[in-house]
Amino acid sequence: LKQLGQVQAEVAARCTVEAWEDRKGHVLRPEQVNLYDLNHYIILPQTVPAGVWIIAAQQRLPGTARNGCEVLQASTRARGKLLALEEVTGDAGMALHVQVLAGQFAEC
Repeated sequence: LKQLGQVQAEVAARCTVEAWEDRKGHVLRPEQVNLYDLNHYIILPQTVPAGVWIIAAQQRLPGTARNGCEVLQASTRARGKLLALEEVTGDAGMALHVQVLAGQFAEC
């Protein structure tokens, strides 16, 4: 039960500061957070501590893409921070190394 108290404290500390939203885009208050939200904002990002690599078409990237920029995937509500950007050899795409901050990036 002590661990549940620690989870509750983490939700209370992060929910408002990070402006967590539910699946419909409504801003959450800590007392409204459910297990789905907990999974999205706390559990899933911790499953990939080294981040993920995403291949993106060059033409879909804004010209301002730089390390530290926010990366969003609208279809999954996944959010991350760009750590590195590398050109993919022989392809018109770019490889993005992303630190996952919320959710789970998926293949589109």
